[in-house]
Amino acid sequence: MKYGFIITLASLLLLGSCRQSSAPKADGRNSTTKSEKPATRELNIIKKHISIPFDFSYITNLGSVDIIYTQGNYSIDAEGDSALLNYLVTEFDSNVLTVNVQTDNNTDFNKFGSTSNIKLYVSAPNLKCVSVCGNGSFESEATWRTEDLQLGVLSTGKMNIGKVECTTFNLQSTDIGDITLTDLHAEDATIYSRSSANINANINVKNLVVINDGKQKMKLTGKAQNVAIKNPQDLNLINELTSF
Repeated sequence: MKYGFIITLASLLLLGSCRQSSAPKADGRNSTTKSEKPATRELNIIKKHISIPFDFSYITNLGSVDIIYTQGNYSIDAEGDSALLNYLVTEFDSNVLTVNVQTDNNTDFNKFGSTSNIKLYVSAPNLKCVSVCGNGSFESEATWRTEDLQLGVLSTGKMNIGKVECTTFNLQSTDIGDITLTDLHAEDATIYSRSSANINANINVKNLVVINDGKQKMKLTGKAQNVAIKNPQDLNLINELTSF
């Protein structure tokens, strides 16, 4: 089987979305003045409702934000330290929700009393593509149903996905961010990794293609009717798949 088709248009969109993370006003979580002793205060955790001007089916997470997704009507609520929430940015453009924590280079996050991420509770009816490009995370627990689903962890961030039911599934891993797929049901699934991440996938699919080009530690469990693995002898690959 040929593997060159894996970098599809949707895959390139995932990669392209993360290039925005190099913008001048990036997450300044580590910005401090060396000669100063960090001044801290107690946390003031609050919740904030985010207005949604446009529908979206794509999410790009560029910052220190932990996104918790539930399939349903459109809704977004943020939770975190009151001062830190002032730096949360949510942008809606061309069916894409982009999330970031943006500051100037002189911002000292130690004064906020915490290095914990903002939590963003997101609900949308038909999310099709998610890319994690910062040191935040993305997780879903309830059943997630869609036609085609593209997921990517292209950074140190993490992804934890519960039950997914879809027709076509594509996962990319290009950095060290860990990925867990708890219960994937699909006709066709592709897992592409050129990373050093831990990837655990429990799947039930008809056709599976695995491109394991990195130093990732990958464990595959569940069932697959047709399986093609680029490097089946990889010592970091644990293949416990059974056929139907």
